[in-house]
Amino acid sequence: MSQPVRRPRRRKNNRKTLLVVIIPFLILLACILLFANLGGNTEGESSSRESSSSSSSISESASGTESLDSSSSSSSTEESQEPSSESSSAPAGSPVDPTDWRLVIASAAHPLGDNYDVELATVIGNYQVDARILEPLNEMLAAAQEDGVSLAITSAYRTVQRQEELYAAQVQQWLGYGYSQEEAEKEAARWVALPGTSEHNTGLALDIVYPGYYEDYGDLNEGFEETAAFDWLINNCTDYGFVLRYPKDKQDITGITYEPWHYRYVGVENAKAMEAAGQCLEEYLGLA
Repeated sequence: MSQPVRRPRRRKNNRKTLLVVIIPFLILLACILLFANLGGNTEGESSSRESSSSSSSISESASGTESLDSSSSSSSTEESQEPSSESSSAPAGSPVDPTDWRLVIASAAHPLGDNYDVELATVIGNYQVDARILEPLNEMLAAAQEDGVSLAITSAYRTVQRQEELYAAQVQQWLGYGYSQEEAEKEAARWVALPGTSEHNTGLALDIVYPGYYEDYGDLNEGFEETAAFDWLINNCTDYGFVLRYPKDKQDITGITYEPWHYRYVGVENAKAMEAAGQCLEEYLGLA
């Protein structure tokens, strides 16, 4: 008698084998998915952190640049607001030093005072000047000669006593014209400075004409501006530190009538600055 086939037992074994294979696979798959998910989140967080850090960095950098630009702009603005000096009463870019001996002023409004003293040196014609201007004065006279123009000094340093004599003589002259004492003194002061208020008392001023001038004109007058000597002086004097002290268009400021023969030493840089600004000494010093 043949034995019966045990199909059910075989079927049970097959299921068991299948479960043994599938369950580990599912566990492995679950683990893979779990780790993949965890890794993705970590990477996302990392990426988010990096993005946030990068954004913060960019923001800080931009803020830093902005701050730098602002600082630079502020610095630039501050620089542009700083006073520039050869202007005020002094030309832009050239601030005036009130203690500069070359800029001492002598006028009715600003007398020299009794303590003013000066060391003198003798120049051509036996005239005297402040020893510190001897060299530039000689250089100017020599330069004019080289250009074919002869210059002659007719007055330089004067003592206060000499100024008193000249002023008194001028007063007498106007009295002779019929002026009252008060009128004569006032008019005389327009032509000869009061003692102690004359630039000639400083040793820094000279009256310059040309040899033979008095034979041609008889006395100092505006006719000098028509001469070659004046033309050379007005075009070259600042190169040697001199200026025309009493210009025609500044009489209301200087209080002195136009004197095309009167030149004053102020130093090259000051002379150039005054010329460029069209200023007389009072304006340059801020006194006008």
